[in-house]
Amino acid sequence: MVAFVATSLAIGVAQSASADVRRGGVDDPVGDSTGGATRDITRFAASYDQNGRIYGNVTFAAPYDPAQPSFVSMKFASIDGSTCGGVSASLFGFQDSASPIFTIDGVRGTGSGFGTQLDTTSVAFSATNSQLANRDWKCVTVTVSPKDGDGTISDQLTGPLYFDGFAPDSDGDGVADSIDKCPTVAAPGTADGCVPPATTPAPTPGGGSGSGTAPATTTASATFKALKTVKRGKSTALRLTVKNPTSALIKGVKVMFTAPKNTTFKNGKKRSKTVTVALGDIGVGKTKTASVTVQTTKKSRKSSTIAVKVQPTGLKSTKVSVPLKTR
Repeated sequence: MVAFVATSLAIGVAQSASADVRRGGVDDPVGDSTGGATRDITRFAASYDQNGRIYGNVTFAAPYDPAQPSFVSMKFASIDGSTCGGVSASLFGFQDSASPIFTIDGVRGTGSGFGTQLDTTSVAFSATNSQLANRDWKCVTVTVSPKDGDGTISDQLTGPLYFDGFAPDSDGDGVADSIDKCPTVAAPGTADGCVPPATTPAPTPGGGSGSGTAPATTTASATFKALKTVKRGKSTALRLTVKNPTSALIKGVKVMFTAPKNTTFKNGKKRSKTVTVALGDIGVGKTKTASVTVQTTKKSRKSSTIAVKVQPTGLKSTKVSVPLKTR
């Protein structure tokens, strides 16, 4: 099914000129759903304007299956310290239903623009209500469950949702944390917030500088987005961005994660102390992202370190230490 739209009001239409539209999004690791690929959240994107219209779109790893519709919930809130809470607004409903339910702090609301839009791999809800106007939404919790199930959650995404204009800038370089690939290192005037690496001309087959094969000491660079403090017994997503700063193709890149004591990596129902993510080849100046879900326990230390090793084929490895704090 290419597309299914069951609503009298189109979703995603252009906003009025007077509305201050903000957009945000957050990724979720692939393969962490207990309900299969059709219930595996990979990306959530949203838009919001000061007139009180809110819109959310969930993308899944596999196309929608009409024989297995899901219940989808989107809960928007603000960040209070390190917690997603305060006043909340929720949009939730079934993939095969035309009318999602809209609530504010658990109380069912009324408004215009209610609708469900279902595409091949995504579902979107929207609503407009005056109580949504002038809110400082900064985080979201998205859950997906079987429609006819017992309420068991197949996949859940909880994270910051830095709408344009609201995003913090930890290192003060003018690049918001939501897109800053090096949030702890100031790099003013750059698009990704990272200091450009020094380039070394690759040797030609006959020696000297020029085009050719990268030297054996040249490898990939790796950065990660700083992890938020995690409550013990909960999980968090770790995303490591690997870049090829050289003038030649880097082949067969693998990223190996090692968890600290009383911490594991989660893949569905499986738990492991180590996990390897194969990124394959990385072209000149290109980047790829390795993602894992870190599962803490009640005994996790307040402060520990996740060890990461980036190993290209035939080249020197890069090691990264990722701080992990729990409370």
